[in-house]
Amino acid sequence: RLTSLETRSEELLKKNKFMEKKLLEKQIIINNIDCKGFDSCEAVITNTLKQKLNINLECTDIESCYKVGNGGRDNKSTIIVNLMRLSKKTEILSASRAARSSNRNINNPIYVNDSLTEDVRRIFGESRMLLRKKKRLRRHGFGGVKSTSD
Repeated sequence: RLTSLETRSEELLKKNKFMEKKLLEKQIIINNIDCKGFDSCEAVITNTLKQKLNINLECTDIESCYKVGNGGRDNKSTIIVNLMRLSKKTEILSASRAARSSNRNINNPIYVNDSLTEDVRRIFGESRMLLRKKKRLRRHGFGGVKSTSD
């Protein structure tokens, strides 16, 4: 009976992870976005993405969106956006990466990121910590073995 409950519990955890991944599939997070002068999240998003990333996003492309936090002293907010289509998410993320790498967005940059599940977010956090440790070790002369091949 106990193994049956354990099996059922594992099945439910798998289903839960699958559903969480599906829920976040079309979701993006936009950080450092200025909400001053707008009366709705949709208006902020469509205007900002057009201005900063040259993306034509219509309100009908947005399933839902909401602001997280109060914007702080500089009035820059984080907005969670659920899009209608995965293709729009891909387009926005690609344009954001291109803008970041070309430094087109130097004045008041926005940061567009994929929504991650808790497990993936934890793994990325741990990998960033390991990378920082590795860089620190290299800086102090402990960075791997140098080859002496001719």
